[in-house]
Amino acid sequence: MAKYTKPHITKEEIEEILGRVTPIKVSDDKLYLYQRAFVHCSVPNDVRGIDQVPDYLLESNERLEYLGDAYLACVVSKYLYTKYDKAMEGDLTKYCSRIVRGTQCSKFAQLLGMRGRVLMSDRTENMKGMDNLRFLEDAFEALIGALALDHGYPVVEEFIVVLIKKYLDEEHILQDSNYKDALLRYTQKRGMPPPEYIKVGETGRPNEKEFTVAVNLFGKRRGKGRGSKIKEAQQRAAKSAIESLNLDMPNLSV
Repeated sequence: MAKYTKPHITKEEIEEILGRVTPIKVSDDKLYLYQRAFVHCSVPNDVRGIDQVPDYLLESNERLEYLGDAYLACVVSKYLYTKYDKAMEGDLTKYCSRIVRGTQCSKFAQLLGMRGRVLMSDRTENMKGMDNLRFLEDAFEALIGALALDHGYPVVEEFIVVLIKKYLDEEHILQDSNYKDALLRYTQKRGMPPPEYIKVGETGRPNEKEFTVAVNLFGKRRGKGRGSKIKEAQQRAAKSAIESLNLDMPNLSV
């Protein structure tokens, strides 16, 4: 329990993380918010009854995550609306979702050096919590929430916009990476039966599952994919089918 009796991340370390985007000073009276951004929900229950724990450990980063998620969506929406002034609403929605989705947020967190910084209970850590990208995503959004409460919207907007320009491959974001949706549109446009996804394998322990999914098109198996979630495996199976048919993603809906 010694890890709970002193701050697990310092003001200097937090400023170093933020500084990978743009120089930002952490206000002394708001430091606890930034530190709380790195506190997993398993911690508050773990510290009950322990003397002299820092106050920021008594609450997890979940409320800050909620706030940061809202700021992130708002800033990204405005950024895309301004930059892509000819794009339709549906396209802007897709672009935005690809930036604010969990996988991209966890990538941002890793690029900022946040991996290994999230404080969690020993039990959660022993269940490979440090490798859980969802926890990184939550901490990243919580960090934005803390930044908002410290410096307000203008600083948050600058931080996120610079982050996007510095670390995001926007060409990748503009590409249609929803292989399942693209494959479905392809069959609909041609009056064909929709793709059929079938789970053909499942391995691993309950918290380390890997699923294998096959996809049938026109009555024939056209692709197969693996993933830690059924939906992930389906996307990879659809991607495999697209590649096996030598189809071009941008032209699938034509």
